[in-house]
Amino acid sequence: MRRHASVAVLVVLSLVLSACGARLSAAQIAALNASGGSGSTNEGAASGATTGTSPASASGATAQGSSGSTGSASAGASGGSSTHQATSNTAAAGVPGLSVDPSVCSGPANAPGVSSSQVDLGAVTTVTGPIPGAFESVVQADDAFADYINSEGGICGRKLVYEVADDDLDASQNQTATQSLADSVFAFVGSFSGVDQGGASVIQQDNIPYVAEAISEQAEEIPQNFSPTPVPCGLNLAGYEYLKQKYPDAYTHMAVLSINQPTDLYETQCQEEALESIGYKFVYSDENIALTQTDFSSDAQAMKAAGADGLLFVATASYYAEVATAMQNAGLTMQIPTYDDNAYDPAFIPQAGSAADGATIVSPVAMYQGEDASWNPTIALFDKYFEAVSGGTAPNEYGLWSWMDGMMFIEGLNNGGGLTRADLLSGLGKITSFTAGGMQGQANPVAKTQGLCWIVIDIVNQKFVRDSGDPPTGLICPSTNTYDYVTNVTEQS
Repeated sequence: MRRHASVAVLVVLSLVLSACGARLSAAQIAALNASGGSGSTNEGAASGATTGTSPASASGATAQGSSGSTGSASAGASGGSSTHQATSNTAAAGVPGLSVDPSVCSGPANAPGVSSSQVDLGAVTTVTGPIPGAFESVVQADDAFADYINSEGGICGRKLVYEVADDDLDASQNQTATQSLADSVFAFVGSFSGVDQGGASVIQQDNIPYVAEAISEQAEEIPQNFSPTPVPCGLNLAGYEYLKQKYPDAYTHMAVLSINQPTDLYETQCQEEALESIGYKFVYSDENIALTQTDFSSDAQAMKAAGADGLLFVATASYYAEVATAMQNAGLTMQIPTYDDNAYDPAFIPQAGSAADGATIVSPVAMYQGEDASWNPTIALFDKYFEAVSGGTAPNEYGLWSWMDGMMFIEGLNNGGGLTRADLLSGLGKITSFTAGGMQGQANPVAKTQGLCWIVIDIVNQKFVRDSGDPPTGLICPSTNTYDYVTNVTEQS
């Protein structure tokens, strides 16, 4: 799936930059490193199949620093077999991207943001607005990653520090924020914004390494961008083939909702067209949802009247909760209400309550809110540090991407062998396989293709659980290409 812009925030604030100290004290970090497990408060249990094969052969405001294509659409996911990808329970520190190679320290060190004592990274995201905390986990994950790297000695004895700027969800502010940091940071790492097209031209012109989940076409296509999960216009259809087989009466009666904002509309149209390529049909559409809309009662009634039995909606947890509640109040029950993979968010269920039950989420990553920490040490480490920084809150997908951005940055450093932008870009250009320690399927950041692995996450009794068709650990990885690249959708500026 494309990165989910989900820009449900409208703010008009000024840009302020700062770089703060470590959020975690030395004593807290020492305690974390001495402890085992994830520390997660989310105890959702895995359920379902014990096999690793594919089910049914599914063919500027405030800122916080830290311590730290061309071609026609494919036929989709028909045919082929799948394998179960798991991760052995080895030390997380042995995973590429979680430790700095000594060779980096003997290389050159000459770049903006690199001093004898510190390495400064930049991140531009949307921090504030009428929906507080929408992307707060981006900053928290950046803090957590810096704290972990600094606990391991930093970068060649240098403290890792993030400088984070708020773009107010405005493309021109994104450009201003990016420009303000361009000459003072080593690279942009851990950014996330639905208007990242604003800063893309700055990054390209100044040839700055940009390790982040690109949202817009403009940001995704610049050669300096390396996304841990690069996703062009389209959709990994394997999980949706599974849902199609599991709910044969529902997939031809879908509804689609979209926020009326360029990146959301673009992503929605990419996904809608991809699903139509494998037979999904839409009986109701509302792609004119306002950024500040909170009442979906009319949509719920209209979807019910149209006979909708499934939903496609790219948004954030607060939107999903409002829609789910409206559907419950309207007496509308769908077989496949697919709220998109960023619905796997610790805020969704508390806000929606019992209305969240029955939701189905096709996810390209393992469960990272504590459920999969027992078999994946990288997830356990991420959970532990994130929740220490956040005060016990489990991460959402935006935080996961930011942590993975940090891992890719370190791996690029190790490949490049020096603390210069040229070395880093060269090192990033060698990463043709990236799984983030088994958190996701094998992506190719250089070719800008995503991993095709997936699982289905269900909400049952107000808990996130693996679907009955999932393996108990790992991901389902098709042996054939299951990504539908859509080429006739143009993003609006």
